[in-house]
Order: sequence, then structure tokens, then C-alpha cells
Amino acid sequence: MRCGMGRWKIPQWIALIAILAAVGFNIWRRRVYVRGIGEVQDPWQVSFANRAALPLEWTNILGMAFRLLPPGSCRTERGLLVVPVPVYMGTVEVPQWCYEMVMGTNPSSFAENPRGPVDSVLWEEAAAFCGRLNALEGWDQYNPREEAFTRYGYRLPTETEWEYACRAGGAVHFPAPGRARRSFLLRRAWYLDNAGGAPHRVGEREPNPWGFYDMLGNVWEWTADVYVLTPVTAGGMILDPGVVYRILKGGCWYSNPAECRPDSRRRWADDLRWNCVGFRCVLVVPPGWFSWKDQGAR
Repeated sequence: MRCGMGRWKIPQWIALIAILAAVGFNIWRRRVYVRGIGEVQDPWQVSFANRAALPLEWTNILGMAFRLLPPGSCRTERGLLVVPVPVYMGTVEVPQWCYEMVMGTNPSSFAENPRGPVDSVLWEEAAAFCGRLNALEGWDQYNPREEAFTRYGYRLPTETEWEYACRAGGAVHFPAPGRARRSFLLRRAWYLDNAGGAPHRVGEREPNPWGFYDMLGNVWEWTADVYVLTPVTAGGMILDPGVVYRILKGGCWYSNPAECRPDSRRRWADDLRWNCVGFRCVLVVPPGWFSWKDQGAR
């Protein structure tokens, strides 16, 4: 298993330099990091990070910021959500400039807003973006349709991981329909009532208690799972190479309040473009990886 840039070969470095030079962005000026996020300090999230000797937040070589999603469970309307292992989830949806930096193209319908979320992206393209990050950082490659959950590196989140993160492990109280819900969404989401007919720059609304932005609204987000009527709520993901429908989560800029809920889910064909669909990544690392990185042993 390869697990980091410490084992990069010359062609990998050349590929990374070529990508950065071709796009022409200053990654430190445009890093996917939202100022003030360090002030978000949930007690359970911080406690687990301290006990496990894991950083609460980590930023990769491209400037993508990730926050710790600690393992645990929370009870929901449809049962118990269980996330068995810690993962790192992107604090924001992948923005257009970052997608173009890695993939060399931008499929977005709203391309005039490079700091907005990439939209109109196919499931295969979102998975390929994760695969390109794995190649750049030296993680093993894999078939995302067959074995993503058992691998270290970047991938799309499972539906369970996504909803668990959206709920901040149960710390988020989602109001019932009415004024309270509208007030909640106006602070946290870009949706039908305030988006003005388009997605917005990532990270402009309030984060949830675990430091994740735009979990509701802005763009629907791809998950790794194929669509089934009954959601998986305890670890794992549903994989089937022959199935073309995937699960979207979170609602979008065009969604009504009923769609902007943690348990909201939508079936969408993985080969069909829609200007309401984007994604965010998760990173799964082996035990001790951050210690190896700090010691220069990767």
C-alpha cells in the first residue's frame, strides 16, 4: 500500500506541476479554506481528535480543507446512523477552480463563478476527480464501483457518512416546517427562497457544529452508493457495477425547504448532467498516517 507523497516518483511530481501551471491559479490565494472555521469547536469532535491523536482539520497539497468526521452513531427518523471509522470530509463542496485544476476542464453551467461549486458533473467524473487526487498524492488506485469502501485515500462519501456529517453526529436540531425551519435554512443554505436562481460561492453560509458548509442547498451532492429504496444506515456502502442510479443528498439552489433536510435523498442517473449536482470528497487514512507524515516517513 502506498500512502503519501513521500514515495512519489518523478513523473508524479511532473504531473502535479503541469496541472498547477496549466490552470494558472495561486492555490494559496484560492485555497478551499473558509476563514473562521477554526472557531468551530464541537466538544465530541474535539474530544475524539484529542483521544485519537488526530488533527481536527487537515489541508492537502491543493489547499482543500478537510474536517474530522469522528466515528459514532445518532438516531434519526428512519433508524440509527452508524459510522464505524473516522474519516475526513471536505469542509465545502468542490469548487470549480479546484475541479478545473485537477481535471483540466470545467463542466459547470455557472462557469462565471469559479469559487462556486462545480455543477453538471457526472458521477464517473466526480469519482475520477477523487482518483486523480489519489494518483497525485500516491494512494493506491481502485475501481470506485467495486471496492471504494475498503481502500485508503480519497473517494465520495457514503450516504450514511454524508448524513451523519450533516447532522454533526446528532448535534444539529432540524426544525419542523414553519418559521423556525425557514430561519434555519436562511442561515445555513442557498435554496429556492434566497439563492436567486443560481448556486453561490462555497462557504458563505453558516457551518454546522462540525465545521461543514453547504450541506443543505447550493448543489445536490453525489454519494458513492447506488440507489435503493431503503437507505443503508450502518457502515459500508452499496456497490453494484451494473446499476446506473446513484444517491444525491442535501438539496440545491432550486430546492424547496422539504428537499433541504438531512434525510432528503434523490435518485439520479450517473450519466446524466444537471446544473444542480456537485460533490464533496472524503479522505480515509490508515492508523498512524499523520504521525508518519509529520516524521517524514511516508
